[in-house]
Amino acid sequence: PPLTQPIPSFRSGSGSVVNLTFQAATDSPVGATSALVISKLSAADAASGAVSIVAQNGTLSFGPPGRVISLPSVEGAPGATVSVPIYLSEGARISALQTIIRYDPDLLAPVSNNPVTLGALVPPRFSLVANTTVRGQVTLVIAPPISSPLPTFFSGGGTVATISFRVATEAGEGAISDLSLTSSASDSQGNAIAIGAQNGVFTVLSVRRGDVNRDGTINSQDIVRLILHLSGQQPLTGQALTSADMNDDGQITPQDLVLLIRLLAGIQ
Repeated sequence: PPLTQPIPSFRSGSGSVVNLTFQAATDSPVGATSALVISKLSAADAASGAVSIVAQNGTLSFGPPGRVISLPSVEGAPGATVSVPIYLSEGARISALQTIIRYDPDLLAPVSNNPVTLGALVPPRFSLVANTTVRGQVTLVIAPPISSPLPTFFSGGGTVATISFRVATEAGEGAISDLSLTSSASDSQGNAIAIGAQNGVFTVLSVRRGDVNRDGTINSQDIVRLILHLSGQQPLTGQALTSADMNDDGQITPQDLVLLIRLLAGIQ
């Protein structure tokens, strides 16, 4: 209290005595909690007498933020190419975005040609820089053109970018890679815009019978590859052998070639 006579007291009734403002960690998962504990609590009246107060502690829970950038759960066979879209729940007011996507490099690798493309939520004049040189990580920066005023993403939700990955040809069935991301965003004045993250998962599908060359597609190239194996010119190894075993009898024979041709002809 101030140094006055008599010493004043708080107003009668109940209410707030102080407000605390916290900055939540950017990587706090939705559903996480933190105990809020009051300790060393004491109070006195104007005559320096103790006033009994009972402490009631609380809990801080992290709910979903207003904006969320997310990765889906996707699946793909060994050797296939899979597309992973990056979805943003609201693009309004965002002028620049940085996103880092992490994945298991033993299961996935960005395709060599044009691995990242801009999504429909980003206006055409925006630029995209993608760094895929770090193993197990893709870093994206989406920036506006130099203009006044600076433009922003379109309003509403949508895809900001899509990454194309190649699944390792020797990836085991059922293997899983977490798809995690961290992001930062800015408005047209350089102010930070809070964005929450929702991670995804990639799962390796079972071997596709007939996909002999492990490119994710069954076509005439697989016929040639199987013939090269049967003639002894280019023996198959690993999971390619499993893919070529059309009747699943543990052997690669001309019967498998017949079954592959029938599959492509739509007979079975």
